[in-house]
Amino acid sequence: MDTYTIQLEIKSSITSSIKKITIDKGKINTVKSLLDLGLRHEEQIKILKNLQDGIIALQSPQLATKLDGCPKCGGVMAKKGFNTSDFHSVFTDHKVKTQRQICKECGWRNIPSVKALFGASSHPDLIKLQCETGAEHTYRDAQVILNKQSLVKRKINNHEQIHHVIERVGEGSVIR
Repeated sequence: MDTYTIQLEIKSSITSSIKKITIDKGKINTVKSLLDLGLRHEEQIKILKNLQDGIIALQSPQLATKLDGCPKCGGVMAKKGFNTSDFHSVFTDHKVKTQRQICKECGWRNIPSVKALFGASSHPDLIKLQCETGAEHTYRDAQVILNKQSLVKRKINNHEQIHHVIERVGEGSVIR
């Protein structure tokens, strides 16, 4: 039986090195019915999640707000572990790591998160989909539809969240 491997290949512009991350491996099934042709919905979502996780891990160091000095007292800032925050893409949810900093003088802390940096933790494509689905259906029906597309019950797709997003967009709140 044949197999497949899906890899994310990262080429460094600085060192010209190449790193490969395996996203998914599987067997290529013999086609006995239409269900065997290509990948099933669940397999597709799994690949998207793994691919997003790989790319987000590469992008997360860019989210570090490197402060030269403490905005409160001007003291020296030091690294102090990582903060993990939520990021909701269209079909999957992710954790994003960002560098924390603390002032050595006064103890002021810089704890960046996706929401703090961008004003929201949901990708604009998800917000658009929530608005469109919520406008065409009841909020509870929209919740069911969006969760079926993702194959999991997602807190970000609950009916209250859909209502909140539609209200926010209706008020003209900008998502950066």
